[in-house]
Amino acid sequence: APAAGFTDTTSTDVDCIKLHGITQGTSATTYEPAASIPRWQMALFLHRMFVPTGLAAAGLTAVPAFTDTAGLSTEITDAISAIASHGITVGTSATTFSPNDNVSREQMALFLYRMGRLVAPFNSATVTDNGIFKDNASDIASASYNYTDVAQTSFEGMEAIIAMYNLGGTGEAATCVTGNLCESSYRPSEDITRLEMATMVKSVLDHSQARPPGTCTIQNDETLVTGNNEGTMISCRNADFTAQ
Repeated sequence: APAAGFTDTTSTDVDCIKLHGITQGTSATTYEPAASIPRWQMALFLHRMFVPTGLAAAGLTAVPAFTDTAGLSTEITDAISAIASHGITVGTSATTFSPNDNVSREQMALFLYRMGRLVAPFNSATVTDNGIFKDNASDIASASYNYTDVAQTSFEGMEAIIAMYNLGGTGEAATCVTGNLCESSYRPSEDITRLEMATMVKSVLDHSQARPPGTCTIQNDETLVTGNNEGTMISCRNADFTAQ
């Protein structure tokens, strides 16, 4: 991905989500990586992921009649309805979305876990049972994670955090043998920052069929293991992100 052109971050994760049109920055030259994200803004980010990941415009889940979104723009309310139609959000109650509340790190994992299960993984022509989480590397049954503070979350929240961790989606690449060598706290109740969001979104894009427009990508489907053959996939994209 080319540099996004922001003066306040050089993150390649931000470059990636800017390339896919998921973020436009807070201005032409700023991204504000340390800022929090209100739920209405996260709905926009998630909705903009639909095209590059191949997710249908609308799902089959009945959209709740949220009573606190009436004053928002059409773009925002359409995004909220779209993610609700796929069950990516269920609101904060049966009738509220709480658009101005900041997204927590637990909520971020939940949103991306629910979305990731609906999109085709990079090495499959169709959506598998658990989407990008079908692969053994992100199987939550292995219980491979370092976090000591995820038991305080909901069960689905803990499941989502563990799945995203094993996907490499929380910014950590591997499970540590000794706990003092890497982060042991996920901080689920803290507000997620825009930079942390970019890292997690980018990891979902990596495991989906999202690819830079007008390019071909060669990707292995597993880490090389001695004595085994290596599965390889070549993926090409048109200028509008659709697959060739």
